[in-house]
Amino acid sequence: MHSESADTAAGSMPAPLAFEAVVEMATSLRGSGEAFANLSELRRLLLADRATVLRIEGEHVRRVCVSDRTAGQLFSDRRPPCLADRILKASEYTLIPGTALFLSDFLKDGYSAGLEDAVDLLDGTAIHDVALVILETRNGGCDVIEFQFRASIRSSTDALLASMAPALALAWSRRLPGSAHAMMRRTRARPATEATPDAKTDLLGPDNPAHLSRSEFRICAMMREGMMTKVIAEQLGIRGTTLRSHLHSIYSKTGASGQVDLLHRLSSRAREGGSDVIVPKAAGTG
Repeated sequence: MHSESADTAAGSMPAPLAFEAVVEMATSLRGSGEAFANLSELRRLLLADRATVLRIEGEHVRRVCVSDRTAGQLFSDRRPPCLADRILKASEYTLIPGTALFLSDFLKDGYSAGLEDAVDLLDGTAIHDVALVILETRNGGCDVIEFQFRASIRSSTDALLASMAPALALAWSRRLPGSAHAMMRRTRARPATEATPDAKTDLLGPDNPAHLSRSEFRICAMMREGMMTKVIAEQLGIRGTTLRSHLHSIYSKTGASGQVDLLHRLSSRAREGGSDVIVPKAAGTG
């Protein structure tokens, strides 16, 4: 069930950051970015452990794009099961794009009789709850994002995901033709885990090793130039709380322990003659 306790990490997550991630996802689906990086950003913002875009066609379920924080730790196999098809089969709701559904709600409201397969799959795993966002429906199938959580879904995450769902569905509906199949091919070739860059990695390299969003990349570039956080916020026209949320996301992606460690990583690369700062296309917009 959803947690009603005071939210800390999720409560500090401003809605503008989440909707910026949605905008970046929409941009990537139009061919101007990397959908995997943007899905990972959504997963981090929602405090989920795994996010998967799925294409369900009858009995066939295909992974379009996957972001997994702890592959190999949640389940015994290397391909953690997705539960969307089982949850949707047990649902008595008409599937509408832009709708958010939660496994714990089905179990709480007495739908557990149709969820035996999903519950069996969860048995022995660390997954506590699952959230689904319906992206698109068609005869005999649908596209959906499945978020898996090892902890109870926070009330703020619940509300934020429900508010983001219509925008995610709209972004998906405007994707480039063939983009889903292209993502499937890349997903099959991509390693199962997201590696955190080590301290010697050029975080501002053209390959964007930490999968920073464009806004986060810009903030790091400004910090490497010696700008104070107050000046950065003023120049970007954002609040201090929004900048701090960007920084927390940057720490998570880069493995930095805090601002001092991040500055050391950025400045050490500059002293070593690291590459010029060029905002990579894969970082999205913002």
